Amino acid sequence: MFAGVALGVPRKQFEQALVRKKVEAGVEQDADRSVAALQELVVHYRELVLAGTSEEFPADPRNQLRRGILVLLEKGAAVNQTDKDGTTALLLAADHGHRDVVEILRKSGAVSNKNENTSPAFRRVEGVDEVLPEHLFPKYPLLSADLPE
Repeated sequence: MFAGVALGVPRKQFEQALVRKKVEAGVEQDADRSVAALQELVVHYRELVLAGTSEEFPADPRNQLRRGILVLLEKGAAVNQTDKDGTTALLLAADHGHRDVVEILRKSGAVSNKNENTSPAFRRVEGVDEVLPEHLFPKYPLLSADLPE
């Protein structure tokens, strides 16, 4: 799904590959496939991504997260939408220590609401309070070279 949405590789290619591999193995359910067969499928999926994008599938989950967020924002996701408790993506990113996501959301127009400004995690991310120790809040710099144009 990530390759289809964030990288633009047609989902149908993956679905066709999955069906073909199941037929070759003589199974109907994914759960009936061996670990080796599933690993082979992953290799094939990576080849599809490389052929469709001229780049390797991004193995770093942080890079995948950034790319996914950027795609959602490009497609018009409401950057300041709140959940039933009034929490925004900006506060969730701050609470989970995702400084790079906070930066992406800020650059996309995210603003904190009055309740979020008092959150200790949010205040640390905003630099209002002390910075968390490195082992609790690792740095994941936003690398523009890592992101789609």
